[in-house]
Amino acid sequence: MEFASTLKSGKYIYRLNLFSFQLDLALAQLLNNCNATDFDELLFWGRVSGVKADYYIAMGVCYNDRFEFPEKKFFWCSSANNMQFEAFP
Repeated sequence: MEFASTLKSGKYIYRLNLFSFQLDLALAQLLNNCNATDFDELLFWGRVSGVKADYYIAMGVCYNDRFEFPEKKFFWCSSANNMQFEAFP
């Protein structure tokens, strides 16, 4: 019984690491595809669980003389769109 639970937890860790790697690649691709003036900081905002797929949200923040109220741009991706971040409409 102990061996089976270890095996299951090992698969879970592998899936978590694979997801983390895919998300890191998607965020790096978003940074590479944007201009240097688009935002000053890119943050991973979170995950929204859906029925057919989960959606991942990133937020770009531009402080450009607006430290109190910075401009925010939101991006989304999911496994349904091959983990490619796109701007919110």
